[in-house]
Amino acid sequence: MNSLIFIGANGSGKSRLGAWIEKNDPLVHRISAQRSLSFDEKIIVKDHDSAEHKVLFGTEDIEYFDKSQRWCYNYETHQIDDFNDVLSLLIAKFNLTIADYFYKCKKCENDGNSKPYTPMTEIDKLENIWKKIYPHRDIVFKDSKFFAKYNESEYSAVEMSDGERSVLYLISQVLCVPQGSKIIIDEPEVHLHGSVIETIWEELEKIRNDCLFIYITHNLNFAAAHFASDTIWVKSFNGSSWEYEEINNSDTFPKKFPKNLLFLILGNRRKVLFVEGEKNSWDRALYSILFPNCYVIACSSCDQVKESTKAFLKNQENFLGYEYEVYGLIDRDYYSDEDIQKLESSNTFALNVAEIENLFLTEKMLKYAFEKMCSEFENYPERIQDVKRHIFDIVSKRIEKYTKEFCKFKMINIVEDLISKNDIKENDNTVYGEYNKLKQEFSSKFKEMIDKQDYSLLLKIINDKTLSKEVCDFFGFNKSDIYIKRLIAFLRLEDENTLSDLFRESIPSKLLDCRSQP
Repeated sequence: MNSLIFIGANGSGKSRLGAWIEKNDPLVHRISAQRSLSFDEKIIVKDHDSAEHKVLFGTEDIEYFDKSQRWCYNYETHQIDDFNDVLSLLIAKFNLTIADYFYKCKKCENDGNSKPYTPMTEIDKLENIWKKIYPHRDIVFKDSKFFAKYNESEYSAVEMSDGERSVLYLISQVLCVPQGSKIIIDEPEVHLHGSVIETIWEELEKIRNDCLFIYITHNLNFAAAHFASDTIWVKSFNGSSWEYEEINNSDTFPKKFPKNLLFLILGNRRKVLFVEGEKNSWDRALYSILFPNCYVIACSSCDQVKESTKAFLKNQENFLGYEYEVYGLIDRDYYSDEDIQKLESSNTFALNVAEIENLFLTEKMLKYAFEKMCSEFENYPERIQDVKRHIFDIVSKRIEKYTKEFCKFKMINIVEDLISKNDIKENDNTVYGEYNKLKQEFSSKFKEMIDKQDYSLLLKIINDKTLSKEVCDFFGFNKSDIYIKRLIAFLRLEDENTLSDLFRESIPSKLLDCRSQP
């Protein structure tokens, strides 16, 4: 792992610590939270050494190695304005690579040898990472200018949103630092939409695996997502030294973070939403878009979601005197309506579909998918019917599999209850009877669903993650995971009303209604 996180509350001295590290280590390059996102439409082209020195030391004088000039002698609070310089260095690196390739090709021609393959330039790397963050929009470089391209329409990069300019700045900074650098990023989430934060840093860590990334943040959501990173809790700063504590790594929340730290960071009263899944699951990707005003925390399993939500509600008095809004959201799985009502009493809610993947198969979502991803949208009602028929055909052949899974899910609770009463032997007949009753219950529901071709019921009772992969052919995709990935990319751009409309019937209204509230 090539990353380290310093986490702590506002005022705990994190930024001062980052500045101190930079002052005392010549290999450190720090990206300040106080940064200007303005730059000129046409970037001045410079030679590489001068451009690099300007970014690293704030001057083109290559004999000057004091970083204090870069910060105007104010390491902690100065707002740095180096966007033009960073882009100038990026272009200089590009030109250096192209020139080197040109002379190699020329030599091969003179020697009668085959030309080398085209090299991967820094601009190519920028474009590749950009495409993973904004698959709907290209970044284009030509004639010392950067452009954004959307639906064949180009406009100057200076007209991009704050979030897009921030992405351009951060990618360019990281691509430009020297080999083997230690990169300090103060507030890595600033100006970025929650849905892109993980992607940008994951991609940058991969492409610059020669560097150590040091993140300074008070954002619990960011820190929880980087569960594999070493984490330091910065507790306080007394003017000359810091009090800190190393936090043991763990794959799941909340074991990783000490309770006192959680309460401190959550002192800003933001809502907390515990969800299923891991760092790269659909749960985190989708719910971060749907609930931008919440800390969305992946808890691995359904049981962990329930336990975490209940634990936070039980300890309200510890949250610095505040009463928090804490929610849990789980897949419906095979829970009964009665089970779900009980869960809601402790603020844990279940989807109205069996699996999160089924959210992408509702009729509204299929219509949205055809509108966004198909050129012939006019005949979407017929195409939706084709998808539904296809899913019914698949499901109808798997009744035995679904029945076993349903009975297994339900029988666990029944057997556990009997074991807790030390009554398992005396109730062997009861266990067998309950199993048959469950088989009959599911078979009855399944028959009703097939007979009525009830698509809503299918999504509610069929717990099958593979169904979303079965629709890829309808959209011309040859990879089974592309369908959901593309939809999530489009959903990132939607407004609150569109998102609410798409998910109104699938996510409990009490939970969905809080998404736009601060």
